[in-house]
Amino acid sequence: MRSSAAVAGNAALAQDYNLLRADAQGASFLLVHQQATPGMTVAVEPGIFWIGATKVTFAGGNSGTITAPTTHPRIDLLTIDTSGTLAFVTGTEASSPTAPAYPLNKMVLAEIYNVVGETIIYDNANQTAGQGYITDARPFLYNNVPAVVESSSTYSPNTAYQNTSGRGQLHMITMQLACAGTAQGLASGSFKTGPSLVTEVALALLNSIDAGHNQITENQILTAYVPPGYFFRLDTTATGTGSASINYWQVLTF
Repeated sequence: MRSSAAVAGNAALAQDYNLLRADAQGASFLLVHQQATPGMTVAVEPGIFWIGATKVTFAGGNSGTITAPTTHPRIDLLTIDTSGTLAFVTGTEASSPTAPAYPLNKMVLAEIYNVVGETIIYDNANQTAGQGYITDARPFLYNNVPAVVESSSTYSPNTAYQNTSGRGQLHMITMQLACAGTAQGLASGSFKTGPSLVTEVALALLNSIDAGHNQITENQILTAYVPPGYFFRLDTTATGTGSASINYWQVLTF
């Protein structure tokens, strides 16, 4: 820390206060607190954060208006996403409420405890009887959240994609392979990785070898590491008189 310990009897200097503020700046990033005139919205301090490969610089702002519960208390989540948009995940009213499930691909900043008939949200519990309050939920270190990508929206088999995230990615693929043929069908799932798609790594094989039972459907879980700037491609092939196809696949990227 750049600020120094105070010595008894010494008057504080402006420089000391400025250094102390600089030391504490990170602790205020995205802090949720009551408004200067408390009401049914809360304020969020500025901050810089990452979700996955997306850096977000948040200038600070106010939440939307909170609606008081009607029968029992309720816990809501205040979140922020990669566009810097604040939003609530509304909980369920109950005599002993619990927080909703934390969403993926968003950062939860605070849990808001709401009570029936409230008109103000305060920083602390029991700050004023019968009013809601804030519980800080900011993660100390926010890890990259996995991004689930459906094959129907972003990725297609036998098509090359480049890792442009600026960091290495671990791809975990859940894939359903179907193989049919009167003799032998071979379905292979593979990644082609490299700056120019020069290296192919076979990851799964599926065989149909019995002419009397000539169709097989099998689920595979594949894993491959794709360095920054490298390409990847999932392939299917067939040999003999068989055929191979992917019925379904999903990519989980870390």
